[in-house]
Amino acid sequence: MTGAPGSTVPPLSNFSRCFNGKRVVNADTEWFGRQNDLIPVVGRAFGYKNTLIDLQEIHVKNYGIKNTPCSQAATKEPSNWPDSDLHPKDRYWNSISKANLPNFEKTLGYFATQVAFKRYEKDAKPMVESRGWKLVASARHEGGAIVGGPQVVHLIQHPSTLECVVTFQGSSSAGDWFANFGSGKTDFCGRPEKFHDGLAWATELSTTSAEFQAKIRPNLPKCRRVIAVGQSQGASQAEYFTACVNQSPPPRNAMYNAMSWVKGTPARLPYL
Repeated sequence: MTGAPGSTVPPLSNFSRCFNGKRVVNADTEWFGRQNDLIPVVGRAFGYKNTLIDLQEIHVKNYGIKNTPCSQAATKEPSNWPDSDLHPKDRYWNSISKANLPNFEKTLGYFATQVAFKRYEKDAKPMVESRGWKLVASARHEGGAIVGGPQVVHLIQHPSTLECVVTFQGSSSAGDWFANFGSGKTDFCGRPEKFHDGLAWATELSTTSAEFQAKIRPNLPKCRRVIAVGQSQGASQAEYFTACVNQSPPPRNAMYNAMSWVKGTPARLPYL
């Protein structure tokens, strides 16, 4: 996840354990010291915490990497001077593409910061294929009346490994920003934490849409594993989705029923 805000209380966890993956944050250095993207920090002003997962900071000028292993202390990082200019998706992709990272991680960063924002298959398909993967399906929702803008989710599969990626779109409309600015706390998917209500609503729009239920969810059983990615609001949606489906025993909850699947035999999916 790139540029993910803190958005749950207490920190979102894999039931007191760390999630697999990384929370990527842009960093910079000025005369007064180190800076970091504002958005991963701002939620703490409203009592929210960042997710229990490894933290990776990438410097936007020299592309140096600072890794902080997952811990409760890491959910309060970064704690440097915040700068909103470090948040745009293209700045994240520039950092990820030029840092010394494995190609697989760069590909996930590309999907999170570039492909996730493409609303239509004709635009997303060639971008996905440029990384050696295949587009399986795209699911759209027109958004809420005021809060929660239009959403799109892409399902991508690697034709050899049969791994899948589900992308969640970052903030792209006024409705998305109305969702971001909410500070109320709500229950979500039978989880014990309290979630940011606007981000929970955006995740619900993305995953309960008719297209998600018809095009995305029925294909998930054939994925060898499913990786959720996103930038900004999309990163929070990816976290919420992962936290929801990664519950055992499953809760009696409508959101869980709308997102979850029963793992089957991995197989190559039909590609667009």
